[in-house]
Amino acid sequence: RGKLIADPLEPVNRAVFKFNDRVYVYVFSPVSDTYEVVVPSGLRDKIDNIFYNLSYPKRLANDLLQLRFSAAAKETGSFLINTCLGFLGYLDVAQHIESLNNPPPPDNDFGVTLRYWGMGQGFYIVWPFMGPSTLRVSTGMVGDYFLEYYADPLTYYGSWKLSWGLRVEERLNSLPPILNRYNSMKDAALSPYTAVKNGYVQYRQNKLRK
Repeated sequence: RGKLIADPLEPVNRAVFKFNDRVYVYVFSPVSDTYEVVVPSGLRDKIDNIFYNLSYPKRLANDLLQLRFSAAAKETGSFLINTCLGFLGYLDVAQHIESLNNPPPPDNDFGVTLRYWGMGQGFYIVWPFMGPSTLRVSTGMVGDYFLEYYADPLTYYGSWKLSWGLRVEERLNSLPPILNRYNSMKDAALSPYTAVKNGYVQYRQNKLRK
């Protein structure tokens, strides 16, 4: 098999990868383990549901930019039902409605939109703290930031402390599964750097096929 992605920054990427690994092991993992003890898995799933529901405007914008009008309609229907009947998304009521139980991928983002309009994935990048990315995904992160900021109701009606507090909680709640996947790939590989790189690129390619 050939290379999945060009990696012209490999020496720098490997140095950042080693730095991130130390941060994950000595900082993020203890925080994640403590969070898992304090917040049971069932409640973490419900919190995920709420943040998924709140990210509806970003997903809707990307659906429309990708001309996926059927997906946008399903997203809107699910959002309205889960917001009104599911306590802002705490309960996923829409999954029990046949016409709405097959929504688009929950992590549809601006990187996918850029691919839809023909932008290649570019080269591989490892960012401090954030981890693996590509040139296309990194560019898309800028678009997603503005979509999240301007589509977030808290931007207009809430305090910045509440808004940032919720963003921190969202990241914290997503940390355990992310670290579990990372550790699984790293522990099973002869070359953790290559394993994580290939795993990430395959993950992004799978998103494009959905």
